[in-house]
Amino acid sequence: MTNFTDTMISAKNYEQLIAFYTGFANFAIAEKNDNFVLLKNNITNQVLCITNGISVGQPSAGFKTDDIIKSKETIIHLGGKVLKEWERGDMKGMNCVDSEGNELLVWQGNH
Repeated sequence: MTNFTDTMISAKNYEQLIAFYTGFANFAIAEKNDNFVLLKNNITNQVLCITNGISVGQPSAGFKTDDIIKSKETIIHLGGKVLKEWERGDMKGMNCVDSEGNELLVWQGNH
């Protein structure tokens, strides 16, 4: 199963971007580590994931999957492409584009 989890953006200045969105958009920090922060709006329940460093080139949909191999096959079958595969700790992931060229990030593991 694959589930939409958040919208992702990358930070050049991690702490400054976190301060911007917590100050501007009323996001609360739901989870934070050296690699990413999950910000949640408690009124709308929307989640924004900010990665520490450039991991996506544009705002991107984030999806957690139970089966990264099946997700890869499905993306390719439906006309998307896998741009890069990566591993970070116990997470495996892929930077992809959909059939229109929009970026998406798919991962399996704890997050």
